[in-house]
Amino acid sequence: MRSLRMPTGLTILLLACGGEPAAPNPPDPIYPAVAGNYAIDGTFSGIPTSDGWIDGTFSLQQPSLSESTLSGTSRITVHLFGEEIEFVYPLTSASVTAAGRVTFSIRDSPTDVWTFSGQNSVNAITGSHTLVASGGGSPITGNFTATRSGSTLRAPVRAMAETGSFTELMARLEVRATE
Repeated sequence: MRSLRMPTGLTILLLACGGEPAAPNPPDPIYPAVAGNYAIDGTFSGIPTSDGWIDGTFSLQQPSLSESTLSGTSRITVHLFGEEIEFVYPLTSASVTAAGRVTFSIRDSPTDVWTFSGQNSVNAITGSHTLVASGGGSPITGNFTATRSGSTLRAPVRAMAETGSFTELMARLEVRATE
């Protein structure tokens, strides 16, 4: 009879491979951290800044860095030819891409929507906004910059009262643009 003999190094290697497998490493974050409270300032295309602009705040909540879906609230004031209209709405259709593009909308009806889309860069989002209302007329566009002041990762969403009408705002913008 012959006996099988394994080299000592191979025996040690085979014995070392036994036992429970190691736990997998968690995946690296895919989406940039954009959660926070932002101060927003913006303009309307075709209207001098001295006659019309927006300012206010919005918050973005991000459940985790592995999800693109965001939530949040907004309080945006439109300053238009000496008048102010405030819009206080929850954010809808809010998301961030892996490249840092942030998009969200606020709605005052199913067909009236104001969409903001911009590029995240450290503590700021810079981009454009488009207002479309069912009351007619062409979309109203402009640019904005939002600066982050704090993180709200996994913060609760507060309900806010709805105010202002996009249809009213569009009518005012269109009348002033044709004057």
